[in-house]
Amino acid sequence: MARGHILVVEDDEEQRKLYADFLSCFGYDVSAAAGWEDAVVLINGAEDVRIKPILVILDVMIPDMDGFEICRRLRQALGSKIPILFFTAYDGDPATVLKALQAGGNDFLVKSGSLNPLLDRISHWTKPSVLDVIETAREKAIREITAKLKKRRTGYAVA
Repeated sequence: MARGHILVVEDDEEQRKLYADFLSCFGYDVSAAAGWEDAVVLINGAEDVRIKPILVILDVMIPDMDGFEICRRLRQALGSKIPILFFTAYDGDPATVLKALQAGGNDFLVKSGSLNPLLDRISHWTKPSVLDVIETAREKAIREITAKLKKRRTGYAVA
């Protein structure tokens, strides 16, 4: 069973394939986009191609539209609950990191020779938070109580 769907927005085809292959080995489904036009098709396209990512990996230097603008648009399209991780060869200069965060990114990681730091950051951003666990328990309790109340009113168990 897949651990979730990750959207990779990276203009370099070899890098997209490398990330997809690497993350697939760890149980993730991966969809790759060369830029905004491809990404918008994946997240807003026809139902047979639409994805619901648990995380987005985004490069900064993309020819048609820079990663900061793509991030702003992704944030509008996906909302605030999907983490966007900038993963780029662009330097980690504080002004660049700030620009990425202001655009709606959650994290900024400079590419190195290893993909292990990327995997660590993905694990960090995709682990269930305490709020998610609490919300899940709350939803379960609501379902159970609702079923008991319906049974009490009708005398029959309700699924």
